[in-house]
Amino acid sequence: MITANNRTKETQDFFNEMLEEHEGFSPASRCDMDNFIDEYGEDNFREYFEDYIRMIEDYDEETVEAFLGADFDISDISRLSDAYYGQYDSEEEFTENFVNECYGLPEMPTWIAIDWEKTWEDGLSWDYTFYDGYVFCNHY
Repeated sequence: MITANNRTKETQDFFNEMLEEHEGFSPASRCDMDNFIDEYGEDNFREYFEDYIRMIEDYDEETVEAFLGADFDISDISRLSDAYYGQYDSEEEFTENFVNECYGLPEMPTWIAIDWEKTWEDGLSWDYTFYDGYVFCNHY
């Protein structure tokens, strides 16, 4: 764990600046900033922490963590807005919603069944990532 004693002066100065600038804002707490530094390093802290905070403000911490957990890199954090497609219960639910919005399927008889799972696997899973209920476009 990197502590205040072994941070570079540049990182410590930025750390202090973030504490002052975001006083009372949870993601900018000492503990959260320390965790960010431990997870992503000092260089990434100085480079991407403000974008990380902004994305938490614009979305929420769960969405940001899902984005990063879905194998997107911290350097991609400012592109979350471009990649985020919403939250769904399953890949199939996203697929049905996506197809209906993009292609406007006509009313069909109730006996017609569409295999949304296969449609996801064969068509959309290459371009989208489903992670913990969140959907992100891989080509933002």
